[in-house]
Amino acid sequence: MRSEWRGNIWLVVEFLLVALILWYVCMQLYSLYWSYSPSKGYDFDNVYLSYIGGVPESAPGHISYESEEAEKEANRANIATLVNSIRQNPDVEEVGTGSNAVPYNYNYMGNMLWTVDKGDTLVYNYNRRVMDANTVKALRIRGSRGESTEQIASYIEDGLLVLSEFDPAIIELYSLGDSVRNFSSRFAAKNAHIGDKSYRVSPVTVNYLRRTDYEFGNAGVMICSPEVADDQPGQIIIRVKPGAGRRFYEWIQTARLRAGNLYVAKTESLDRLKDSVHAGEKIVIVRMSLIMAFMLILIFLGFLGTYWFRIQQRVPEIAIRKAMGATNARIACRMFSEGYILMGISLALFGGIAVWLSLSGHMESVMPYPTKWIYKGMAMTAAVMLLMVVAGIWFPARKAMRINPATALKDQ
Repeated sequence: MRSEWRGNIWLVVEFLLVALILWYVCMQLYSLYWSYSPSKGYDFDNVYLSYIGGVPESAPGHISYESEEAEKEANRANIATLVNSIRQNPDVEEVGTGSNAVPYNYNYMGNMLWTVDKGDTLVYNYNRRVMDANTVKALRIRGSRGESTEQIASYIEDGLLVLSEFDPAIIELYSLGDSVRNFSSRFAAKNAHIGDKSYRVSPVTVNYLRRTDYEFGNAGVMICSPEVADDQPGQIIIRVKPGAGRRFYEWIQTARLRAGNLYVAKTESLDRLKDSVHAGEKIVIVRMSLIMAFMLILIFLGFLGTYWFRIQQRVPEIAIRKAMGATNARIACRMFSEGYILMGISLALFGGIAVWLSLSGHMESVMPYPTKWIYKGMAMTAAVMLLMVVAGIWFPARKAMRINPATALKDQ
């Protein structure tokens, strides 16, 4: 091994660079794997989302009203007409209205809700989800402690606010404990305030509703009815019967539903919406997986080619060792030990550089992850590279074990 020091140095440098790249790739994939968590307590299968559009004032069919209040009243009646038209379709199970009611959109409507509990002023930051009781049924929202969908819908119908628990992934990631895990329940059945307005909070909470399956939630979610929010619904949420999705979609595309100045502008399934929102993460997963595969092949071929060549050079040495009584296991062990020494040196250098980069803050813009994630990424990198060492040396080692001492020495 000492006589091959130049080749060994290049191997160490190569594997050090590969380890740093592999570390970055492992961190990207691990962060996506760890953060992936679809919202629990909701059922988004067979759900479609229709957007409500308005006829422009300049359009020939636009209807003018005497006052803004009259227009609001007409729009409420027109939305009810659109909903009833959709409800008549035999493939529809449930239909409701709302705004920012479903996941996989990037509406960041929110505010602060506050109340007083046991002398403490509690502040709850939330993302607002406006939906009526029928939308609660369409999404089959259940309480965080197993309360039924009908119970949650009744609270929305009665004008109460329904709060969510905080994202459990954030609580686990930062070890926030029960004080944060149970924070929302301290608002239960109390009067709470948004600005100078007072609202009643329901006695139950729901699970956190994520914007996407990969995005951590840094605030809670507040569900309220359009009447409480004083907001005109912009979406119609429809649950169809299993297997009837395509038939319903074709129907609503050709129905051209309109009532007054409002019409159904666009309809898409939540599955399609989810796929489009998650396209970026899927591209990252594919790209990082290809880079990882390339790096692993590089390690494998590096050891395979190097040791295959060295076997050719060491045939007499191996033959003499076997003639002197060395077993196949000892021959293989020697080759693997050389590989592990080289990889150990590479990983030691990699560990020092990775820790320095992490502690110095140089990697924050590239890998803004918690410290424990970074160390886990280092461990995964080391484990994967060591496995590739075994795979890369295995075939040359098998060839070395098959060398016949008599034949090899006779040729020499």
